[in-house]
Amino acid sequence: MMIEYDIAFVPEAAPVRGNAMFTDSPDFNRIVEDRILADIDGGNPWAWVSVRYTASIDGIRCSAYRDCCSFASEYGFRQSSAFLDMREDVVEQLRQEIVARLRTVDDAEEVLRCDRSAYEDRQQILIVKKDGCDG
Repeated sequence: MMIEYDIAFVPEAAPVRGNAMFTDSPDFNRIVEDRILADIDGGNPWAWVSVRYTASIDGIRCSAYRDCCSFASEYGFRQSSAFLDMREDVVEQLRQEIVARLRTVDDAEEVLRCDRSAYEDRQQILIVKKDGCDG
């Protein structure tokens, strides 16, 4: 089994002004915002986007999202710390989901082993001692 990854992005709905930078320097914020707006006008599809990064394996899909992002290109996104964080997030989500599903299966199997309600004759019970299952 291999993890499959998918990147999807859409133009960001939030305005660039007031959302691109949050520094104490209004002049610097405006310079960055002007650059992003120029990139948008220049046709850069990654200039102001929301990104979804999805990882899937064996029918389990987990996604991470980032809004109000600006990159020079998809390559620029893939080289960014945002990409690395998103990849780390989705892999951890997958790990947690897989562990949770395994625990659920293990718990279900243990309940079935310990469930005596289906047996009328106590001598027919297979006693399994595991994690508090005392027969």
